[in-house]
Amino acid sequence: MSIIDIRPGVEYGGVQKTAAIAKYLKETQALLTTLPTGVPIEPTATVHIFGSKYLPDGSFDVLERNVPDEACKSMSFAFPFGTYSFQVGVSNMDIVDSILFKTVQLFGDLDGSDVEVDTYSPNGGGVVPRDADFWSSWKKSWDFCMKYESQIYPKVIDQLIPELTHARGDQRGVDLFGGDGRFVRLLAGYLPFLNKEASFEWHVVDNDASSLESARERSRFPVFDRDGKRHELGFTVHDPIDLTDANNRKELFAQIGKCNLVTILGGLNSNVIATADAVSIAEDIHRELLAPGGLCVVTGLTKVLLNADMFSSTGFTVEQMTIPRNIWTPNKPEQLYVLRNP
Repeated sequence: MSIIDIRPGVEYGGVQKTAAIAKYLKETQALLTTLPTGVPIEPTATVHIFGSKYLPDGSFDVLERNVPDEACKSMSFAFPFGTYSFQVGVSNMDIVDSILFKTVQLFGDLDGSDVEVDTYSPNGGGVVPRDADFWSSWKKSWDFCMKYESQIYPKVIDQLIPELTHARGDQRGVDLFGGDGRFVRLLAGYLPFLNKEASFEWHVVDNDASSLESARERSRFPVFDRDGKRHELGFTVHDPIDLTDANNRKELFAQIGKCNLVTILGGLNSNVIATADAVSIAEDIHRELLAPGGLCVVTGLTKVLLNADMFSSTGFTVEQMTIPRNIWTPNKPEQLYVLRNP
């Protein structure tokens, strides 16, 4: 076991976080003294907890668990307040589970700007994008719809409510890789209750013709506010388009115009497109689609292909990266990037 770089007296993000970290250190170190030392492991995903606001030397990496064989598990933890690397046999899995539970509890006391689940790989992690037929059938599946409607959409709307509530005047939003329009329909349904001082124009973009036809059907149904007033949604559903084609993007973005809000729920993720295409799309969104001061939200069920550094390098200000309490739990999403065009 290795414990390094402990900084007594440094307050990490206020009393609550400092107390949570102190409690975590005390309890996990007591558990780790019972385990043998192992070797550092090569992570398939890395969690970063960013301490640049509180610590002088910036950010630091955190944890990944791999399973090298059936009889042994390896774990690695690296915080600014300590690094743990160890191997443990299956007979000690109760201790490992206790450490994982305490780590999840710690994440519950941290913010989405403190923690990142970084799954970026220059070659896309060896994951080949699925073909269009696969995604067409998957988007229509009950499993897909339920996971997005019960887990992804509510968390994204939670992030957008402050933005939508304070908007004024004419506003424009687009859901890229928006499928059958379920999210835009849900989001637009909130607006009459949230804000009567702004006018919202919505666009849905995808490459699947049958999904877009469903989106057109959804756009025809009105919503009613608390006063019983009818509101026509009428969001614009564009013709099928391959967003990995730079010329297609340029033409589409010019047609839509500058947007105050861009959502990408599953589009810049593994199994969907290649990493290089995800980078190019992000660059064009910042440069050609998102208005100054506008907000872009990126999340999904599979791993996001870009990380905070890459989003920052395109010119975005990264305001949030995760929902920490979801990390290492069955709840989704873990990654939720909230990006601002300064």
